[in-house]
Amino acid sequence: MKGGIEAYAWRKEEKSGFLYIFQVTAMPTLLKQASAEIGGKNVGQGYNALTKKSIVLLEREFSTRVEWVAFAKGLSFQIVELSDKREKKRTFNERKR
Repeated sequence: MKGGIEAYAWRKEEKSGFLYIFQVTAMPTLLKQASAEIGGKNVGQGYNALTKKSIVLLEREFSTRVEWVAFAKGLSFQIVELSDKREKKRTFNERKR
């Protein structure tokens, strides 16, 4: 993934809108950049002592699925959408490395 940023997103079931949880893992300087680009609310954080990378969980709501897809495609790094229902992964920005 671009610049050592590893990012995943999954949809949290909500009755209104599309609430996504993002898990981003990177070195602290890149993590700050990725977090700012995603925006949303910080709902968790951690640190992997073995890789010396920080982990952050962010939460952001979108009005429609189309809005989510446009947002994901506009990110400067690769992000993988995980889905419980389909057991599939969808990668956005795969060529941005």
